[in-house]
Amino acid sequence: MGEVMSDLKNKTIRGLFWGGMSSLVQQAIGLLFSIIIARRLSPEDYGIVGMLAIFTALATVLQESGFVFIITNRKNVTKEEYSTIFWFNIIISSLVYILLFFAAPFIADFYNTPELKVLSRYVFLGFFISSLGIVQTAYLYKNIKVKERTIAMVIALLVSGIVGVVMAYSGFCYWGIATQAILNVFISTLMLWVLSPFRPILSLDFKFLFETLPDGVRFSLPNMFTTISNNVFSVLLGRLYSSVEVGNYSQALKWNTYGCSITLGMLRNVSQPVLVQVKDDKEKSLLVFRKILRMTCFFTMPILFGLAMVAPELITIALTERWIESSRILQILCVGGVFSTLTTLCSFFIMSQNWTRLYMYLGVIISCFYLVGALAASFWGVKILALSYAVISVVNFFIYHYFIRKSHGYKYIMLVKDTIPVLLTTLGVLLLMFFVTKAINSIYMKFAVTVVVSAILYVFIMYIIKFDSFEEIKKHFKEAI
Repeated sequence: MGEVMSDLKNKTIRGLFWGGMSSLVQQAIGLLFSIIIARRLSPEDYGIVGMLAIFTALATVLQESGFVFIITNRKNVTKEEYSTIFWFNIIISSLVYILLFFAAPFIADFYNTPELKVLSRYVFLGFFISSLGIVQTAYLYKNIKVKERTIAMVIALLVSGIVGVVMAYSGFCYWGIATQAILNVFISTLMLWVLSPFRPILSLDFKFLFETLPDGVRFSLPNMFTTISNNVFSVLLGRLYSSVEVGNYSQALKWNTYGCSITLGMLRNVSQPVLVQVKDDKEKSLLVFRKILRMTCFFTMPILFGLAMVAPELITIALTERWIESSRILQILCVGGVFSTLTTLCSFFIMSQNWTRLYMYLGVIISCFYLVGALAASFWGVKILALSYAVISVVNFFIYHYFIRKSHGYKYIMLVKDTIPVLLTTLGVLLLMFFVTKAINSIYMKFAVTVVVSAILYVFIMYIIKFDSFEEIKKHFKEAI
């Protein structure tokens, strides 16, 4: 048993570490191309494409139908069962695309933007293409094949990014953004087929489909509500404000997503598959969950709180001063991003326990919180919209924590021990740097000093207090060398 736990521990740390590194590489590549394109295009160009975000996101949820999580939770999945999910996704994706194709004129009328009629039909092709790779993704995810998924994503980002830059600088405006997104999906799907051994067969297991469909609905329904709540801001902005304001919010949201995705890449690659292996033992489940939570805090808090601090300088340097308004929105979103990331980890824990009903109820109720908050705040401006997201994200985390505390005894004192060392260290370092860099006039120098010195101080303090996540990473580096 000790060997099993040791192997699981090594697999968890290795998966978290390399998952984080692969996510960091992907985000860095995506961010580089995003900066190059954003310097050429205007907030209005991003705003036009941003208006379609909620439709593509909803279509993706319908397409996946929760089967990725269902496959991960099952101990054994046959080739026929994989193929059943594959063909089911193709059918659902085809029907949804046809529906959205004919809805395009109404979408354009809703936003009073005629360009969206043709653009939406083009953009919506992306989720249909991605349906061809859903099962390949599920296979690699279940087997914790981080390297293969990373290769597929990196190649797709590089090729689509180059094409996006060329189109943006050739005068294609928002068409370049749309093409970049579609090409990214196409190439990543193609690479998943190359790197995954799964190939569908012409066979359908209707018994398996009908048995798993209820769980699929319970996974999909909260994801659908979450998608609506996450994107309702852009819908409200597109309806109430100008495309420039939509562009500023979309840009801020994108940078916040970059920050969150570094850690979320770690969580998605490891959390649920690892937690599933120990779900029958409450004590081990809690130990593994707390270890992953501490590792999550170790990366998330300095990245997002640090991003909030340097947002004005970073946005000005990367995108020029015309995007400065988005930096103020970004600072607010980053606070919510920290708690949103921790909530995501809690949701993975609940999924690993196969509590599909609880997952569904929590997802729907909490998404309604976001919706009500967004509707109430929408008439007060963009910053209040972002603030409502941040406040509700904090509340949501403690709602999820309540159920883990009741079921597995994750007491508040344990939560404090897991999070406070990183939180106090991060805020202390950033507060010190605020006063140290206050007299620096050059934004380039201020940005560089803040990032470099903050990182050094943070790592030094983690070394001094011997925070376990830092010690695990240090140990893994030594073993690798």
